[in-house]
Amino acid sequence: FEQKQKGYFAAHVRCPLGDINPDQMRKLAKIARTFCGGRMRTTIAQNILLNMNDLSELSKIELNNITRNLNKIDLNAFVNEIVDIFKSRIGKRKVNFVVNIDKKINSLISLDDQKLRYVISSLLFVSTTLTLQGEIVLDLSVTKDKKIRFMISDTGKVLGSQTIDKIFEPFSLSKIDEFKNSSITGLFLTLVNKYVTYLGGEISASSTAGKGNSFTFTISGEVMSNLENSISQLPKPT
Repeated sequence: FEQKQKGYFAAHVRCPLGDINPDQMRKLAKIARTFCGGRMRTTIAQNILLNMNDLSELSKIELNNITRNLNKIDLNAFVNEIVDIFKSRIGKRKVNFVVNIDKKINSLISLDDQKLRYVISSLLFVSTTLTLQGEIVLDLSVTKDKKIRFMISDTGKVLGSQTIDKIFEPFSLSKIDEFKNSSITGLFLTLVNKYVTYLGGEISASSTAGKGNSFTFTISGEVMSNLENSISQLPKPT
């Protein structure tokens, strides 16, 4: 089935799907379930639709037709909120989450928080899937060129060098046991890579035998001065 799925997407890479409305989604779901053999393959049908959504986003990026949603956010609260969600999902696994945020990142930052949320959540999903016990660390710092640097590292199952080298290519994790029955799409890390570029940064992945894996990426974020931050908190005129 995977080969059929890859072939399907290859045939549509140069034909953008555009926005899919709810009615179209229902029709596509019906087609996907029929193609996959009825109710017993509903999960596969859902995965096809998720891949369609990601493919649609990739097409928009290639055509420079992506929606820009800038918001001023408290990055400290933003990151910890995402981490708390993953803490609640790991059940009884003995996994310790550590968040370290540079003191320089202490004010509101203007950026596309929706796309940043997708990036962080996707990378944390990889780490929590690979880590049955141990530690997941998220470090935030400011680079010399004033970009914001994120590093997510874990002590989980080490990904091989062949996987790491191609990890941002489509379906890079599809053959790894831990991800075969997961809800991720084959395009999610490809979209992560594109989103990071869109956010003005770069991303890389690495692994160390006996230690674990890490993802490092940077983004451009306008850090507000203390004065600007204070002004932004003032009540708006009525």
